[in-house]
Amino acid sequence: MVTAIRGNGCFVNGRKIDTSESKPVNIQDSIINVGFPVSKVETLMASSRATKALSLKVKGLRMFACASQVMAWVAQKKLNAYISWDLNSWDICAGLLLVNEAGGFVSDFNGTEATVETREMLISCQGANDNMTNVDGNENMSMHMEVLKILGEAECLESY
Repeated sequence: MVTAIRGNGCFVNGRKIDTSESKPVNIQDSIINVGFPVSKVETLMASSRATKALSLKVKGLRMFACASQVMAWVAQKKLNAYISWDLNSWDICAGLLLVNEAGGFVSDFNGTEATVETREMLISCQGANDNMTNVDGNENMSMHMEVLKILGEAECLESY
């Protein structure tokens, strides 16, 4: 069971988890869940473009439909990120707490920290500023920001 109390951390079966203490994930090593909202044609098409844009850049894509469960998996680093459109507060309240307490980051499509009112969001198991160093010793942008960049270039980030 995954639990969290604001300010006290995130726990799995009583064991504290903290994704901020682990090594940042590169985009090509990441497993990302893509939401597949079918309530509006626009969000369905954005999700399809996101799947296409990410498919050759990541290790794997998944499409699980329960936002709170997927966010719990991101908090545990079973998934590296989750992108979704047209979410409701009842879908994400618990997940926001779990991810934030585990050291992850939840943003809107502009990269601004998300709240329960945010409808479109990117959830990741690391902070937005957790930059990685490539083989040449140069710093790369975080996986979170790189996903937003890829999705922006594929025109997936409009709010609907």
